[in-house]
Amino acid sequence: ASGTIGGGGALAKAQQMVGGETGDKQIVTSRKNLRLIVTCLNLQDIVLDGCLELVADMDKQKALKGRTNLTNMCAVVYIVCRDMESAARSLREIAVAVINHDGTHDNVDQFARDIGKAMMKIRRSVKSAATMKKAVGPQAADLVPRFVNHLNLQPAVAALAEKIAKKTVESGI
Repeated sequence: ASGTIGGGGALAKAQQMVGGETGDKQIVTSRKNLRLIVTCLNLQDIVLDGCLELVADMDKQKALKGRTNLTNMCAVVYIVCRDMESAARSLREIAVAVINHDGTHDNVDQFARDIGKAMMKIRRSVKSAATMKKAVGPQAADLVPRFVNHLNLQPAVAALAEKIAKKTVESGI
């Protein structure tokens, strides 16, 4: 009875065709994608925990359906990271890391824009503590130490760059 609805995986396939992914499969897919992104960005486990909480909120509010792909999960990571000083990442930084690992997207700038659009859709559809905060993104002073480190600059240059970034924010420039 392999061709009938009750035989083998045909029932599961029919259910998936009618309703898309089941709730459990959505959670599993989103966790897999989140782990991939967190690994690509070398983020701490606390970031993954925050992402999983946001995905759970999305699931409770029925906003997870159709949003478990890599782009949407990058948006979830961005939402969680922007509120953590030690984990702040830019959209472009997330896009570059994922593209370097996954290779499914060609254009970094377009992928970063897609992540930004997904982030705004998630913020509009999900009411949770993480999404209700104002989307300010990482501050320059938070990003400077990492970029100075990537450029292998001297510690004195790093301190000066961080000081300049803080002064520009204080001056409103």
